[in-house]
Amino acid sequence: MMLTLVAASAIAMGVYQFDATTKLDYDVAVVFNGFLPLLGGNEGKAEVNMGVKVAGLSKDAENLRASSELTAFDIKFNGAKLPLDIESAKGYFPKTTVSMTPGGKVLKSDAPNIMLPVRLPGLDVKRFPDITYLPIELDGNELKVGGKWEFSRMFGDSPMQYSCTVSEMKGDLATIAVTVKQEYEVFEDESLEVVKNEKDAISRVKTVLNGSGTVVFDAAKGAARTVAMKNSSVSTVTSISDGSKTERKLDSTLNVKLKGVADPAVKPAANTTKPATPPTLMDQAGNLWNNAVKAGQNAWQTGAGYISLARMAFGMFAAQIPGLQPFLKQIMGG
Repeated sequence: MMLTLVAASAIAMGVYQFDATTKLDYDVAVVFNGFLPLLGGNEGKAEVNMGVKVAGLSKDAENLRASSELTAFDIKFNGAKLPLDIESAKGYFPKTTVSMTPGGKVLKSDAPNIMLPVRLPGLDVKRFPDITYLPIELDGNELKVGGKWEFSRMFGDSPMQYSCTVSEMKGDLATIAVTVKQEYEVFEDESLEVVKNEKDAISRVKTVLNGSGTVVFDAAKGAARTVAMKNSSVSTVTSISDGSKTERKLDSTLNVKLKGVADPAVKPAANTTKPATPPTLMDQAGNLWNNAVKAGQNAWQTGAGYISLARMAFGMFAAQIPGLQPFLKQIMGG
């Protein structure tokens, strides 16, 4: 009788339920359209697909623990698949363990602290779990239609603000509408890399990210079933030498789905960009080479161009989802 009451209470309050028996597998897909700060800057479309396995661990005092690792990976740029397999991707995204509150607030992570050469909205290696199996923090109150709460998470040096509203309840499934916003300003050098001091920079870049979407939370399972987000960021680039301004735009969609469960009645974030005729891999290599030359870079000859592109796509991936940042620093800094 006591166990039944405890279980009912957990469902009513809406908390994550990770223990040593928890086994979850997610499919993750993200698409980026717009300005990519790669090899001197490119407009294009990057598509990343991942499989993520999550295993619950024994508690650390009153805190929950879980680990995550990649099980599948592929990446495309403007329709051309890049030669990076799962083993290569694991070099950027190692198995990571986090400790969290029952509400999903990450307290500790063993993801490495690596400074990224490029700053993107929400980008932070340690926030990778936050876009897959911990997409939002719960406030500990009963999940019911109309329930609202807010919280923030640090992505890099800047907070990302979240607003959540329970829009629908169907049995144990809560559909939660989520909006996110982040603003930050950095200095960039001629290679579009972030630098700390203005004397080393050629421009000041202020970025504003806004996003919205839904998270479907399974209160009985104590886990997120789906995440569907659509985010847009606008960066204003101001030249330090003459004060001239330019603008960069980057849109993204993120869809995360828990395997082995029926699809909830929720529409995923839509990608409204009209598909372009995919160029060949050789076409992409040639175009990127030309941009690399213009930027004074020759790393493409050694294959570093592919690695840079992978880092950039990974970084954007972690950046563009509510809470999405745990693995990111690592990719960009490898």
